[in-house]
Formats: sequence, C-alpha cells, structure tokens
Amino acid sequence: MMTKQVAPFNDPIKTLPPKDGRVLILLMKHPGYGIFRSIGFNNAESTGADFWQCPSWSGSGEYGIDDSPGEVIGWLPMPDMPDTTLL
Repeated sequence: MMTKQVAPFNDPIKTLPPKDGRVLILLMKHPGYGIFRSIGFNNAESTGADFWQCPSWSGSGEYGIDDSPGEVIGWLPMPDMPDTTLL
C-alpha cells in the first residue's frame, strides 16, 4: 500500500518566511484556536509594518482579513498555477 507523502512545513526558526507580500501556506498557532493551517502574507519589506494578514470568517458568514492571526510556526510556498492556456 502506498502512503501519500506530504511536504514538510518550513521551520521559520531555520528558514524565515519571506515578508515581501507573496501569499504563503502557513501553519499558525493561536492561543484561542490552537494549531491550524491558513494562507496569508506579510508585506514588511514594502510597508515596514511587520505583521501577518490572513483571511478570516465567522459562522454567520462574515469574512475579512485578520491582522493578528497568531504565530507562524511553519510555512510553505504557494504552488505554481498550472498552465491552462491549452485547456
């Protein structure tokens, strides 16, 4: 039986996540929610404001951007989009 290989998250202590505005897959730790995956970005290189922004939503259907989603404990680059010009 083959097992699915999952790419490990990059450890931000060993490899700092880029803060140039690119969207990343994040492994986050929040005091109220525990550990979770999200996507987000940090644009500190352009703005000087060093914080992560992630999408957020509530059970009532409200959504927005969360400027304090928790601590980044791992990250992965977003995969490249496939070329769809031939579809």
